[in-house]
Amino acid sequence: MADVTGTYYANDTDIGYGSQLLVGQGTSPETYVAVKAVVEIELGELMAEKIQRTHLRSLNRHHEYTSGLADSEPIVVKVNWDPSHGSHNRGGSDGFTLGKGLLGLQISQATNNFRAEILIAGAPYNWDFSGKVMGYKPPTIGVNDLLEAEFTIQPVSDYRGGLA
Repeated sequence: MADVTGTYYANDTDIGYGSQLLVGQGTSPETYVAVKAVVEIELGELMAEKIQRTHLRSLNRHHEYTSGLADSEPIVVKVNWDPSHGSHNRGGSDGFTLGKGLLGLQISQATNNFRAEILIAGAPYNWDFSGKVMGYKPPTIGVNDLLEAEFTIQPVSDYRGGLA
């Protein structure tokens, strides 16, 4: 489908079911392994700094703005916690190279390649980025709650997921 101006068409948007987070294993060419039991991937907001450039003679008594450098909010990944799985611990098992599990990457603070594979109209769309696992939030332990952990990944450079 191309230009949709003035046309009627079916909505291809889908739910996130079937999507996955993949972690690069540092090989050449890069190979990716899926994180187990991902519940939610919150792709970070893309933005630019808002810089005010108002002066005493600005038109219509209105502030003036320009944009600064682009920035990216972190990606937050929520999982059903399994500390014995290579994707949730330091790696070295379940297809994960030693140190390439999310906890291992948080400890080392190494820059790593990631891929959010999102199903759109039944076909995978790859949102690739490089980042550092900056945060690890262990689960809250309760009587009626699943053990869910969160990992926070900060993109380290231009982050547009192939949208640029």
